[in-house]
Amino acid sequence: MELGLFLVSIAVMLASAKIFSELAERIGQPAVLGELIAGIIIGQSLLNFIKPNETLYLLAEIGVIILLFEIGLGTDLREIIKVGHKSMLVALVGVVVPFAAGYFFCRAVGMSNTVAMFIGAALTATSIGITSRVISDIGELESVEARIVIGAAVVDDIIGLILLSVVSGLGLAQGISVLQVLKVVGLSVGFLVVTIFAGNYLVKFFIRIIDRMHVRGILVVSAVIFALLLAYAAKMVGTAVIIGSFAAGLLLARTHKAEVIENRLKPIADFFTPLFFVYMGATMNLRTLNPFNPQNLHMLLIFIGIIVIAIVGKLVSGYAVYKEDVRNTAIGIGMVPRGEVGLIFAEVGRRAGIIGDDFFAGIVLMVFITTLMTPSFLKMYMRPIKPK
Repeated sequence: MELGLFLVSIAVMLASAKIFSELAERIGQPAVLGELIAGIIIGQSLLNFIKPNETLYLLAEIGVIILLFEIGLGTDLREIIKVGHKSMLVALVGVVVPFAAGYFFCRAVGMSNTVAMFIGAALTATSIGITSRVISDIGELESVEARIVIGAAVVDDIIGLILLSVVSGLGLAQGISVLQVLKVVGLSVGFLVVTIFAGNYLVKFFIRIIDRMHVRGILVVSAVIFALLLAYAAKMVGTAVIIGSFAAGLLLARTHKAEVIENRLKPIADFFTPLFFVYMGATMNLRTLNPFNPQNLHMLLIFIGIIVIAIVGKLVSGYAVYKEDVRNTAIGIGMVPRGEVGLIFAEVGRRAGIIGDDFFAGIVLMVFITTLMTPSFLKMYMRPIKPK
């Protein structure tokens, strides 16, 4: 890619991301939707200014690695354990029901086993960032429902990332067998478990060295290097790179430097992460969703079915815990948005050759709708319960 075009492309992507994020937030929607719309407008669906290429793709990959690293940094595994069985029940139902329903629906309409497994897996994740932001805005972050939803969303994302590694690994292997499934599951779970437990010693050594250094930016730069190296290690063992960066965040989250790293990482994330979402929108081809084209009607009906499963499957999870003083519908709605995690699924599936442009557009549409509907309905159903 020629340098001049590269520089202008980055400038346009960042400027459009911030402009449309601002507009989205002004109407009460998550910034990620604005970034996605920005990509659709400047990408191949409309203006066709940003054309997908390997250079921009690699920048977008850095963005998603930083994003998962940031999510890991903000995740306290000890707090999830404290929430206990309630979050775990909601998380398990929120994974099993959408996955099973999505898989069997896709098989029923004639999709291959690999595609059906991928679509089912793509329906399992929950966007912790979007839900926690909405709950915070309405002042309910300390409520029982909020703690259950946030804990369940984190567990969902961990399970979802493992499922993503499994289905993408099976897609690259061009086939499915029990041995292959067990191998990829073992690699993904094993890498995460070994990294978290063995990494504690490495992180302590890492922090001791950093504490003795005084050069400008050493802490945040070293943290990013750590995330990149773990992402590389994840790729080398055959699992998804985002598993590595997420694990790096989890490890550093348990150190006394976590808050400082998180704060200093924000400017880096503000630059790279929007590039991922704009790139996703730019590579989406809306023509595959054109309802006036008779050839698209069959796929659109399939996408409608997938979107219904995506919503209902998560609403059901809210009723995994039943108590009179718990707003179950609010919990279910809080689990609905797929947000950034759903987009990661879509891109990994396309890059692995599991899905084509049509299904990529369909998953992005599902992410868009589930993310768009959540803020308004969550505010409605998180109203305080009136005493009897």
